[in-house]
Amino acid sequence: MGDLLARAFTEQALLDAWDEVRDAALQDGVAGAEVEQFEAAAARRISQLAESLADATFSPHPVLRVEIAKQGGGVRRLAVPVLIDRIVERALLAELDAVIDPLLLPWSFAYGGSKGIWLRVGGAGRYRRLLRLHSALGSAAAAPRGGSRSPGR
Repeated sequence: MGDLLARAFTEQALLDAWDEVRDAALQDGVAGAEVEQFEAAAARRISQLAESLADATFSPHPVLRVEIAKQGGGVRRLAVPVLIDRIVERALLAELDAVIDPLLLPWSFAYGGSKGIWLRVGGAGRYRRLLRLHSALGSAAAAPRGGSRSPGR
């Protein structure tokens, strides 16, 4: 786990995560004051963040509680992490995805980030045809159970 965290929290990994968080904040056209303030000193802040993560002095901040009115009435309560925590989360996610994604079942497409919808549908269709073939041949015991190869990859 130490190597994974060391890779996730390099200055370059944190800069990449910052780019993703900033781009997401800019999607609606307005970055917001928190993003603009961070960007003004991003290199220094990322360096400080990497140092605090390396020496285990980093501590997540309290989330910002937000209520958004629902169209049908009522409110949706959200807990939004502060910018610096979103950067740490994004850097960790990038490293974890590379480790965990290959371990998931080949037909687990619910969160297949880089897989296109047609690959997902095609992979599921191929698996169903394979199951039918095994069933027709009467070899249910030899039916595929998953493995290291993913349909559609």
